Amino acid sequence: AERRAARRAERERASAAAAAAVAERPFRPVAEERSAEANSNTARQNKMLMEKMRQEMSPEAFTGFRMQSMGYLKGQTTVNEYYDLIVSVGLTEYVDSLAQLCPEQAKREELMRLHRDSVMAASIAATMLGNGGGGSGSGEPSNRGKKKKG
Repeated sequence: AERRAARRAERERASAAAAAAVAERPFRPVAEERSAEANSNTARQNKMLMEKMRQEMSPEAFTGFRMQSMGYLKGQTTVNEYYDLIVSVGLTEYVDSLAQLCPEQAKREELMRLHRDSVMAASIAATMLGNGGGGSGSGEPSNRGKKKKG
């Protein structure tokens, strides 16, 4: 429960500044590259995803995140800025869904590529640190030669 509260507080702090300048408006991505049927399906998926995320965030944090999402879709926010926001508010589990809702294929691809690269880099770093890293400079003692638990 404390961990969840800390996570929520961190999310709120991360997007409070963005929320301050935001007016309450519905989030509706413009899907120029998709058919009418695909637009209808995208709108339903978007609404479901937004409701899930709304339940995990304070109203202010959610509003700020939503506005930053629109900024990304409009090209006002870079993929790195948008991804950093997603990570900072603890919504990385939704990256695939957020990417699929981007109307422009290029934006979907760049967000997924950045997420994949970030996950891969984190995995490599964790592996190196967890296995002694062979000179990672972390200052952590090596696990090499120690018997694993379990």
